[in-house]
Amino acid sequence: MANGANSGDRLTRLKCSAVTALLVPAFCPILVANKTGSKFSNCGHNAAGFWMGAPASFAHFPWTSLLHALVGTVLVASGAATLNQLIELRFDAQMRRTGAPAACIRKNPAAHALWFGISLSVFGAIYLAVTTNALACLLSILTLLGYLFLYTPLKRKTPLCTLIGALPGATPPLIGWGAACGRLDGNAWLLFAIVFLWQFPHFMAIAWM
Repeated sequence: MANGANSGDRLTRLKCSAVTALLVPAFCPILVANKTGSKFSNCGHNAAGFWMGAPASFAHFPWTSLLHALVGTVLVASGAATLNQLIELRFDAQMRRTGAPAACIRKNPAAHALWFGISLSVFGAIYLAVTTNALACLLSILTLLGYLFLYTPLKRKTPLCTLIGALPGATPPLIGWGAACGRLDGNAWLLFAIVFLWQFPHFMAIAWM
């Protein structure tokens, strides 16, 4: 009886070890490669946009919808960050600020980062479409495409990359606003402009690091 119990325990430990060996390397690019600071910033901007765009009073504020908007935005942003780290792996490995995420990805097959990045992005966009509305979903997709296919390749070609990158960087409040009321008005674009302009001193400070 004891031998049977020990065998069962060993089998359980082996299963746990196998699952850990598979999941930890796969999630490593997501847990480490994602820029945690920028995610907090995105969440703050998203929540501010939602708060200002929500038509309901505080007593009837749609907290659940806000949570859905934040979750969907973080998923898409995390997918974008993972794919960005994969694209810029060779360059990020040379910088102190981005060296740790690059080292993490290098320890694992690139396919892990690729598929997790794609999966997070797709799931996040679908999540926004289902739990909020099509506008928030569309804005998240445009942000992802602008970040990966405009800003990222321009970083080593022209200083204007900062100007281009500030466009997708300023969309989180629009996503929140759109998720709250399903449309964008002048106030939403004013909030977009504020975040857009704020990014230039922010990026200049990072450039000095």
